Amino acid sequence: MSGREPLPELLDLAVERVPLGDRPVTVARPADWQVLRETEAAHGRDAPYWAILWPSGEALAQAVADAPPPPGATSFGRRSSRTRTFACR
Repeated sequence: MSGREPLPELLDLAVERVPLGDRPVTVARPADWQVLRETEAAHGRDAPYWAILWPSGEALAQAVADAPPPPGATSFGRRSSRTRTFACR
């Protein structure tokens, strides 16, 4: 943690239901990406790109929903990686 309070633009959230497989999932993200991006730039920071629902992320989630990994397989990628992608329902 940096000790700074988060910007109000980051806390202004939009919640939407996105179709995924046989049921929708709930996605929370900043309500206005452009405003968040401009505010972060004014503070000399990059906007968080996790805040955008990327088409490639939707496609990956749909592929995992259509053909889920076998039971017990929850992460993709190298074990030593600090970040992993997890398939969650």
